[in-house]
Amino acid sequence: ERSEAATERASRWPRRLTYGSAAVAVILLALSLAETIPAVGAFFGVGSLLLVAAISAFHVTLAGSSQSLVGGYGAAPLLRLGARNGSRYPTRSVLSVALVASATFLIVTVAVNRHDVSTQEPDFRSGDGGFRFVAESDLAIYSGQWEFEDEPSDSSKVLPLRSKPGEDASCLNLYRPSRPTLLGATPELTKRGGFAFQSTIAESPAEEANPWLILDRKLPGGAIPVFGDANSVMWILHLGLGQELDWTDARGRSRELVIAGLMPRSLFQSQLVMSEKHFLELFPQHGGYNFFLIESNQPDAGTQLEEQLAAQGFDATRTADRLAGYLVVENTYLNTFQTLGGLGLLLGTFGLAVVMVRSVLERRGELALLQAVGFNRASISWLVLAESGFLLLFGIAIGAATALLAVLPHLLGGMAQPPWALLSATLLLILVVGLVAGAAAVAASLRSPLTPALRGQ
Repeated sequence: ERSEAATERASRWPRRLTYGSAAVAVILLALSLAETIPAVGAFFGVGSLLLVAAISAFHVTLAGSSQSLVGGYGAAPLLRLGARNGSRYPTRSVLSVALVASATFLIVTVAVNRHDVSTQEPDFRSGDGGFRFVAESDLAIYSGQWEFEDEPSDSSKVLPLRSKPGEDASCLNLYRPSRPTLLGATPELTKRGGFAFQSTIAESPAEEANPWLILDRKLPGGAIPVFGDANSVMWILHLGLGQELDWTDARGRSRELVIAGLMPRSLFQSQLVMSEKHFLELFPQHGGYNFFLIESNQPDAGTQLEEQLAAQGFDATRTADRLAGYLVVENTYLNTFQTLGGLGLLLGTFGLAVVMVRSVLERRGELALLQAVGFNRASISWLVLAESGFLLLFGIAIGAATALLAVLPHLLGGMAQPPWALLSATLLLILVVGLVAGAAAVAASLRSPLTPALRGQ
């Protein structure tokens, strides 16, 4: 039997890893609550560290597992004994749990980050800003031309933005743009506000309540504040909050555009938005409007304006459809990672089946002794299956729990629409497949007579 000293040595490094990972996770959580670091990254780090801590703690638990007798009658003692048998080979059990837990963590985090906005309704504090339609026109349209001829009953409103065409700065562009399209927001839009913001350079309570007021601010050196989509700014333009983008105005002068706000998954993934006042400073000869946000409860408001302004090449699209189009690339990558995670989890379940077969072969003498003292084959099968079932369930549980913690800001901030039913069905299917594969492996291993193995006892 394993001595206490050997047990202590075996659990020393896992115990240190458990405490160290948990301590760093607490520090990250404290920094996030103090708003020193972004909550999204901090919580993902916390979830990952707690996953490592849970696996290490499991190793410590197995290494110091109690050797007390298990008594009683029925299925419960068999299940307890089978679960405790995982401590027979701690390293083998921990590797199995780590593979299952890591794959589950990947599947859950990816699933929660998936977004299906095709059916979402406009929301003032979301990526559509509460607008039902977004429209663009080939020719400039001037004030008054977009008024509804037959005013809808809900008094639909159109908010125009000036537009300076440039390169597509969204993820749909395969190339790296350097001159994205610029939009000029009218005072009516900046006063109205709306849209979700990930972070801003707000300095006053008024700007924190309505970040659009930042666009009217005068920055040192004549720099111009602009808003951009968080993903486009970070991954396409390779900029961050407070960083600058060089620009040349209509007079050939060099100007600096400062990223003053980041908007997660917004309508402006292809553009940068500034105030109309600053837009006209850069392009004083620019007339009319080419970009429009339409606030309406009428499903045909966009079609009505398309008919009125057909001569100007007016094209209206549902904001939900525009956002869904931007998310196609992101969801494609997420599907790829989710598939890889599913394959890893499936590999882990079949790996457990292999471990069970090897365990049965190594313990044939023990199982033959159990059969000799009155255990039938069904009881022996449940005993062995309980061991793999415990490892599989524990791996899925800690992987799912730490993954939900890692994506907690997305869940609480309403930034995620996870497919809970599909995710639950996937994990349940993996559990069933693992248990069935393990049961088949055990049944095949127990077909041969165990009695001859008693000769070695």
